[in-house]
Amino acid sequence: MSWKSVKLKTVAKISAGQSAPKDNDFNIQTGLPFIRAGHIEKLIANSNIIELPKISKENALKNRLKVLNKGSILFAKSCMSAMMNRVYLVDQYAYYVSHLASVTPNNEVLDSRFCYYFLMHFKTSKLIKDSAYPSIGLPDIENLEFPLPPLATQKRIAEILDAADALRRKDQELLKKYDDLAQAIFIDMFGDIKSNSNNLEEVTFKDICTLSQGLQIPISERKKTPGNNRFPYITNQFLNGGKVAEFIENPRLNVVCNMDDVLMTRTGNTGVVLTDVAGVFHNNFFKISYDKSTINKRYLVEYLKTPYIKATVLKMASTTTIPDLNHGDFYRIKFLLPNIDLQNKYGMLIEEQIKLRQSINLNLNHSDNLFNSLIQKAFNGEIVA
Repeated sequence: MSWKSVKLKTVAKISAGQSAPKDNDFNIQTGLPFIRAGHIEKLIANSNIIELPKISKENALKNRLKVLNKGSILFAKSCMSAMMNRVYLVDQYAYYVSHLASVTPNNEVLDSRFCYYFLMHFKTSKLIKDSAYPSIGLPDIENLEFPLPPLATQKRIAEILDAADALRRKDQELLKKYDDLAQAIFIDMFGDIKSNSNNLEEVTFKDICTLSQGLQIPISERKKTPGNNRFPYITNQFLNGGKVAEFIENPRLNVVCNMDDVLMTRTGNTGVVLTDVAGVFHNNFFKISYDKSTINKRYLVEYLKTPYIKATVLKMASTTTIPDLNHGDFYRIKFLLPNIDLQNKYGMLIEEQIKLRQSINLNLNHSDNLFNSLIQKAFNGEIVA
C-alpha cells in the first residue's frame, strides 16, 4: 500500500536540551526528573525502576532547561557510545541534557508510538557524522522522510509492534532472571562485597590486573567483509544490534581480545561487563588482563556486576556530562580475593547456568527476528490495518 511521504519536521517538533545543571542544583526528593545521556540505556531496560535525579522548577529556570512532554521520543545527538542508536519513548514530564534531542509528535496527525518505532527502525546512528566526537545534526533529523498512513492505521501498526516488542522483552526478562540468579549464588558463596562479610583477602584492582584501552578508528577505515587478517570490530553499537558487522584489518595486538578476556565499558554507558567475545575492541572499552592462575573469569565478571562495584564505577565516572572512567580510579577500587578453589567452584556453577541460557537465547533470537521483520514490513507499507 502506498502512503504519502512527509518530512519529520512537518509533523513533529525537534529540539535539543540545554547544558547540564551543576550537581548542587539537584534534589532527589522534589521537582521533575532530569535525564542525562547515560540514563537512556537504563530507562529502556528499567523505565519503571530507575531513580532519576530531580531538579526544582526554580533551578530549572535558572539553567534554562527545557521540559520533555509525555509521548516525546528522546535520543542522543552527541555521545561516544551505543546510545546514539537508542531511542526512548518518554512516559513522564522531565528535563534533559544538551547531548540529547527530542522529537515531540503533533498528536493530531502523528501517533507517538508509531513515530517511536519509526526512529527505532531507521536507527538515528545512520546520521552520525564521522569525527573524533560523533554527533547528529538536528536538521538531519528534521528532514527525515517517512511514510505517513492515516492516524488510525498508525495506531493499529503501533499495537502490532507493541505486541511483538512485549514478546521479546519477556525473553529479555527471563535472561535477566538468570543474571540475578548468578548474583544470588555469588552473594551466597562470597558474602556482601561492600562490608566484606566473609572476611576475604582485600586488595585493589591495581594489585590483580592491568588495563588496556581499545581502538577508535574512522568509519572509512572499517572493512565491511571478513578476510585475511581482519578481526570483528567490537563496539557498543554492534553489540546492541545498531550496526552490521565491521572488521579491522591488521590491528595492533594490544587492541585484540579473545573469548577468555574481560571487557568493560569505560565511557557513556559505563560499567557494562562483557566476555566470551573475540575481535578488536573499541576505545570505549577497557580490556582487563588478569592472572588466570589466581582469578577465575566467571568470578571476576560477576564481581564487576555486583551492585556495589557498579555503583562505585558510576560514581567515579559521573564527574563529567558523559560518564568517563579513567585508569587510576578503576585501579583504586577494592577487590576481594577468595581462594581459587572456591572461585573455580563458582565458575563451574555459572558455566552450567550459561548452557541453560542458550535455549532462552534461541527464543530471544526468534522474537527479535519477528519484531525486526514486522517493523520492516510496517515501514514498507506491507502491514494493512
